[in-house]
Amino acid sequence: AMALLDAALVAKERPRAEHDALRVMDRLLELGVTSVHHSGNWKEFLVLEGLRRQDRLRVRIYAAVPLPAWERLRDYVATHGRGDSWLHWGALKLFRHDWTDGPRVFRNGKLDRYSVQPSAAEAYEWFAGASRAGFQIMVHAGGMAHLRFFDRVRREQRLADPRFRIEHAHDVPPEQIALYARAGVIASGQPMLLSHFAIRTQAGLPPPTHLFPCRELLEAGVPVAFGTDAITASPLV
Repeated sequence: AMALLDAALVAKERPRAEHDALRVMDRLLELGVTSVHHSGNWKEFLVLEGLRRQDRLRVRIYAAVPLPAWERLRDYVATHGRGDSWLHWGALKLFRHDWTDGPRVFRNGKLDRYSVQPSAAEAYEWFAGASRAGFQIMVHAGGMAHLRFFDRVRREQRLADPRFRIEHAHDVPPEQIALYARAGVIASGQPMLLSHFAIRTQAGLPPPTHLFPCRELLEAGVPVAFGTDAITASPLV
């Protein structure tokens, strides 16, 4: 049933989406880039998977889908495997990271039946379940709450090298660095976002206070990785 839903999900948008994906890959090759990480939604993943099956991929891709869909990815892997050397999947990324202590409540006291905002316990189960399924977990601009989740998962599951990852690990408070190391989290930064910090500061936003503490991270035993964050910070493609 999910295969039929997946096909219907992308059918209307597939021609344009495939055209855009091929155009971007051509531009990447012009720049000498032959492999990328792609963090997107299920429609984007299915378009890339279609191109892989047609032998039309031109750049090697490591694909991630949203963390709340970890069970769907688990079931997809059980049926389709994890891809090949051109398109490999097995990562999940959390983009929205706010939660409550329970279901949202309206002013009249009624529970919101349709709220998508999880409780902290539900969010933790995303982390724990995805890790148990053998997937890499990434968090967009994560903070202390996510580091505590990672630390708990690592301890409870006794993971030697969990390969957890926080994207946009730029302005890392000193008190978080030890927890990065203990939880086994990779600090992934995008140096080209330095221009964004300058623009935001000029616009009146608070300036960063502990920007790119790479030496401190490395000395604490934290792996450090870098990327471009295209196209937000790197409008090359």
